[in-house]
Amino acid sequence: MRLAFLGLSACGKTTLFNALTGAHASVGTYSGAGTEIHIGQIRISDDRLAIVRNAFKPKKVTPAILEVVDTPALAAGAHENREGNARLVATLREADALGLVVRAFASDRVPHPKDTVNPLRDLAELRAELVVADLDVVEKRIGKLTRDIGRGGAAPADTKELGVLDRCRKELDAGRGISGAGLNRDEQKLVSSFAFLTLKSAMVLLNVGEEHLRGRVKPTWRTEDAGGSACLEVCAEWEMEVHELPKDEWKAYLGDVGIEEPCEGRFVRAAYQLLDLITFFTCNENELRAWQLKRYSTAIDAAGSVHTDMARGFIRAEVIAVEDLKKLGSVKDVRTHGKERLEGKTGPVMDGDLIHFRFSV
Repeated sequence: MRLAFLGLSACGKTTLFNALTGAHASVGTYSGAGTEIHIGQIRISDDRLAIVRNAFKPKKVTPAILEVVDTPALAAGAHENREGNARLVATLREADALGLVVRAFASDRVPHPKDTVNPLRDLAELRAELVVADLDVVEKRIGKLTRDIGRGGAAPADTKELGVLDRCRKELDAGRGISGAGLNRDEQKLVSSFAFLTLKSAMVLLNVGEEHLRGRVKPTWRTEDAGGSACLEVCAEWEMEVHELPKDEWKAYLGDVGIEEPCEGRFVRAAYQLLDLITFFTCNENELRAWQLKRYSTAIDAAGSVHTDMARGFIRAEVIAVEDLKKLGSVKDVRTHGKERLEGKTGPVMDGDLIHFRFSV
C-alpha cells in the first residue's frame, strides 16, 4: 500500500518522511523549491511473525510494507494557477491514500511561506488544490463526452458516465470533494480510472513543535478541525532526531516528553485504519510473509494478492488463526482441536489468518 504526502513548503514534510522511513532525504535548505520525489518504506513490526516463525522455522521472514512517498512541496496559492503541478498531481493519483502535512510550529529559523502559522488556512489550501486537480479532469472529460454525444458517436455507457461526472462537477464547483456526490459502488467503478484525489482516503498530519510535546504551549488545534479526516499529531524534527539514536536509547528519550513510542507505530496504525486493512500470513520452509488486504475480502482476493495464478487456479484455502497457534503451540494441536478452517473462494479472511492456498493451473 502506498501513502503520499502533500504539504506546503516549510511544513516539515520531508523531515516527517525521514522520521518514518529512516531515510536521509535532504532537509537542510528549507527552500521548499525541491522537485525530487522520495520513496521510502516502513517495515511493519508484528509480534505474530515470531509466533509463526517459531512454529515453522522458515529461512526468511518478510514483514508487510507500507510505502511512503514524499512529493515536492506545493507552492502557496498553487490552486489559483493550474499549471506546473502536473507531476505532483500524477504522483498523488498513484497513491492509495494521502497524508496532508500541516504546519503547526513556529520557527524563526524556518519562516512560514505565508508569514504566519495557521493550520486551518493551510489545510484549506491543500484541499483546494485537490479539488481543482479533479475539476480539471472532470471538465475535460465532460467536454469530450458532450462532443461525442452531439455527433451521435457515443455509446449508452458514455451517457451514463456523463451524468455521473456532471454530479461530480457540481460538488467540485462548490469547493467540495467528489466524495460528497454520493456515488454508489457501480458509479465509483465507472470513474475509477480517473483516480480522483478527492475520493481518496486522507489523514491530516499535524506537525507540531517540541514545545507542544513538552506542554509549554497550549494547543490551538482540535480534532474537529480536520473536517472529518483522521488526524495525527507529530513533531517531525524531534522524531527524526529519535530515529538517529540507537534503539536501546529510544525509551529514555521518549519518556523525557511523555511519549510511549515513536510516531512510526502510531502512523502505521492510523494508515491501516484509514485504508481499512488487515494482515494475513503465508508460510513455507523458505519464507514467512505478511500481506496486506482490505477488510471483508475473500479467500480468492487474498490468493490473488499473493499471485494471480493462485486466484486463477484456486481450489481451497486452509486457514489457521495465528492466535490459535499461539495458544495451542503447534499446527498439529490446532488441527487436533478442530481449529483449522477450510474456505472456498468466497470464504472470509480475518486479521491474523495464516493461509495455505491449494491451487492448480
